[in-house]
Amino acid sequence: MNRALLLAFALLIFGCGDGVASSESTDGASTTAVVHKDPVGVVAVLDGDTLLVARGGSTFKVRLRGVDTPELNSDSDDAPEAYAEDARTFTLQSAGLEVGLEYDASCEPNPNPTCLDVFGRSLVYVRLGSGEDLGSELVRQGLASLLVFDDQPFDRLDAYVEDQTYAQESALGIWSD
Repeated sequence: MNRALLLAFALLIFGCGDGVASSESTDGASTTAVVHKDPVGVVAVLDGDTLLVARGGSTFKVRLRGVDTPELNSDSDDAPEAYAEDARTFTLQSAGLEVGLEYDASCEPNPNPTCLDVFGRSLVYVRLGSGEDLGSELVRQGLASLLVFDDQPFDRLDAYVEDQTYAQESALGIWSD
């Protein structure tokens, strides 16, 4: 844990590397590197769908676009919702130390209000070191549900609908009850 904190601190101070994240197979051998379009260091996973990230010496919060994980309720006395800890753990383990941020076509290069949530967090897709889309993986595992902000469709809506249908039909996670 201390090593991870030191590395996160180093990323915060020095910024991210060259945007290349390599993934490892289960036997520890390196696999094909994933080149992130907009690389950021992961400083903290606040819950399943919110991360604190660093780029160029500054930190900011990002919120996964199109998905909603159960609430941890860490800012209240309420107990965490079912599968909230599972979603956070999945995100923490999947994200690693660096991810790539991707945006809806309408959000690049100048984000507009539809690219931010009510808390001012950037609505993003997170590309993992494995090349997978974190939001898609959370929905497919039944650890998140599809969420359309203010009835505004988003670029990956159709794919996320397919992921949620799979999780529902397979009775995974939040769809298991």
